[in-house]
Amino acid sequence: MKYHTLALDQGGHASRAIVFDEAGRVVARAERRVVPRVPAPDRLEYDAEALFRLVHEAAWEALANAPGPIEVAALATQRPNVAC
Repeated sequence: MKYHTLALDQGGHASRAIVFDEAGRVVARAERRVVPRVPAPDRLEYDAEALFRLVHEAAWEALANAPGPIEVAALATQRPNVAC
């Protein structure tokens, strides 16, 4: 059975999920647009619950289109953001 890798990227513009096959080819993907709040001209804020929901939605969509099971998962996030 072939296994796949799920990569999750939560960035400032979008939350993305990409599934790769064993050869590194993209076999499924999904993306959700991230919309920050702008409380001041020099400040952006992201809703932590919204970010989680967007990553979750993108992941499930990509997984639904993946042709096989996932063996490995990876997550990349915005480094300057912290959610407690």
